[in-house]
Amino acid sequence: MNFFIRFTIEMFLPVSIGGLINLYSLKSKPNGEGLASFIAFLIVITFILTPLAFLLVLIRNKDFIEIQQQQYLDRYGTITYNLKTIRFSQYIYHTLTVQKWQVTAIMLVFLRDTPSLQTIVLLFQSVMMQIYLIRYKPFIEPRDNHLELINELLYCIYIYSYIMISDYFDLQQINTDSQIFCKQLGGWTLIGLIGASLLINIGFMIWNGVKEVKSRLPPRWRRAKLRISNFITKGRVTKYETPMQSQSLDNQVNLVTQELQIPGFYKIIEQEVDNAVPSLAPRASSIDTIGFMQSTLTPIIHQQFPNDAMQRRIPQLTIKGLGPCLDQQERPKLKMKNYNAQDNLVIKRRGRWMSENLD
Repeated sequence: MNFFIRFTIEMFLPVSIGGLINLYSLKSKPNGEGLASFIAFLIVITFILTPLAFLLVLIRNKDFIEIQQQQYLDRYGTITYNLKTIRFSQYIYHTLTVQKWQVTAIMLVFLRDTPSLQTIVLLFQSVMMQIYLIRYKPFIEPRDNHLELINELLYCIYIYSYIMISDYFDLQQINTDSQIFCKQLGGWTLIGLIGASLLINIGFMIWNGVKEVKSRLPPRWRRAKLRISNFITKGRVTKYETPMQSQSLDNQVNLVTQELQIPGFYKIIEQEVDNAVPSLAPRASSIDTIGFMQSTLTPIIHQQFPNDAMQRRIPQLTIKGLGPCLDQQERPKLKMKNYNAQDNLVIKRRGRWMSENLD
């Protein structure tokens, strides 16, 4: 059903104009002309009933449209394709468009001898459609609303240009040179409007196609693009450092540990210049930062002193001249090793071993 509805909408205007022209000059003659007139009559009947059929489908399936039921989308989804389904006045847009084409075909065929009435009716119809687009914005994508509004504006200018090249000026008291100039101007305006309309619509089509392709790219390609973008952006950003932060690491890092009130407790910290500084954020000022080692040391102390590990306080590691640590994983990491001596806890950082009795 969706295929038939889409075909009807796409071919509605040319087929209906052809059928109306044949019906307008209806004559029953041999050699197939009678059959052509009969087919034209059937086309006109279908032409008249199509907007009414669309409207009836929308009314009967109103509840299904608002909840976007899959069964409705599979059968009649083309009628409300790419339209908002919040209000009836929004998802009726395609039906109104078919109705507008119907009126346009009737004006072009049956009012061919009254161009002034044609112009008035078509202009009024276009202005009303512009008001509808501005008021209700029926499309889901804002760019589609803008495109339809631009097309309606170009349609209005086209009608005004059509007036300039018609016989309207022949009825006025205008000299021949002015009539020729107006008709030439109107003709060039029509050519420019057709070219502008083609460029705008093709440009929107290419834009939508590119966005659709980009949305379907594999995630790894998007991640690679993000890495490249971050690398380029990182090279443009100037790192801000205070004078204290610009000093060498030997003078910048000062590790201070508080003494524990534990008899025979030895603490050993080796300060490695190349790896002692944790990841910091942000580095905007010199801040005294306290990194708590409790989550790192508690399991070792509990193993060393199973009876009183919960009563012992864990030392605090103060890093002076650095910004705050981001999270637990970025705090200074200390490797533990347990010696046989009682109450002897040794802490190792990459490199040689050192020992100092703080009691």
